Amino acid sequence: MEAAEAARACPARTVVQLATFRKRPGTALKALTDFPARHMARRACSVGDCNQELPPDLDDRQAHILSVVGLNAAGKTYYLATALTEAMNGSGLDVAGFLEFEPDDETAQRFYTDYYSEVYRDNRLLIPTPQRDAAHQKSLNFRARIDGGRPMLVMTHDIAGETLMNFAKRAQDANFLRRSSAVIFLVDPLEFDPIRAHYGEHIQGRTIHQRDLLSATLRELEFEPGRRPVPVAVVVSKADLLEPFLPPDAQLLGLRPRHSQSTEEEWLCELQRSSAATHELLIRMGQDRLVRVAESFGNASFYVVSALGGRPATEGPIRPTPRGVLDPLALVLWRLSNALA
Repeated sequence: MEAAEAARACPARTVVQLATFRKRPGTALKALTDFPARHMARRACSVGDCNQELPPDLDDRQAHILSVVGLNAAGKTYYLATALTEAMNGSGLDVAGFLEFEPDDETAQRFYTDYYSEVYRDNRLLIPTPQRDAAHQKSLNFRARIDGGRPMLVMTHDIAGETLMNFAKRAQDANFLRRSSAVIFLVDPLEFDPIRAHYGEHIQGRTIHQRDLLSATLRELEFEPGRRPVPVAVVVSKADLLEPFLPPDAQLLGLRPRHSQSTEEEWLCELQRSSAATHELLIRMGQDRLVRVAESFGNASFYVVSALGGRPATEGPIRPTPRGVLDPLALVLWRLSNALA
């Protein structure tokens, strides 16, 4: 094909790539590993008008979308920052049998600068997640493998609550949600009547009850392959707000020590007890219908977390001391891995 014809037939970026890889007479072929990553051909998403470059790990790993869902200001971004940091840097996933949990190259840099450095190094408050259209919903990608399981690529998104609360925006700009392999739904306790009355706070801009958002999320799930049940964790965020309503001897918010000698059975029993206690707490706080919505789906568990360990001041640095953030992440990943092993 002549150069002029090639320019008409191919997008400009592809022509550059063809020129980069053209073999000259008398020269030896180079290994692909010798070329800079930015010059390598990448597959693009063909869903709607997405066209984003797909992660290279899709070639040899099964991809699964883990969606973190909740109202605006429910704590989704802080949860992602702290839970993923603990998963990567600590040993909390060891008891669940994970031999690997690490970001891909693109995510490693983005997560460090936008999440880890902001929260853990600079101790700054994160700005609210901006609304983005579908073409700019970049995923955070993590390589994961459980002992004896298939290598996975876990893809999650930091989605603005305003996008999730609106049906049309959710369908257009968060269409990956219905293809989730697992869901962590963050419940804001400031929507509980007793807690809102106690603290005298009301978050502006909310247009839907979180129970109805949970119901819509579960209805939209279209899990593939095989339409197996999707692991769902219903997680009460900002759990430090609950402390005035708990009995003095309550262990729900206590820092549970993790022992490297713990067996998988002991770990699962502990999580089951925590889920049952949170289930009881939600009922006591008047959230019967929210619980019924989750239970009607089937494979749901309940947890309380505090991403920062307390309420940050509006001025000055924050000092994150996460409480319980790894439990729901570890459990949904464990369920997903074992279902697909």
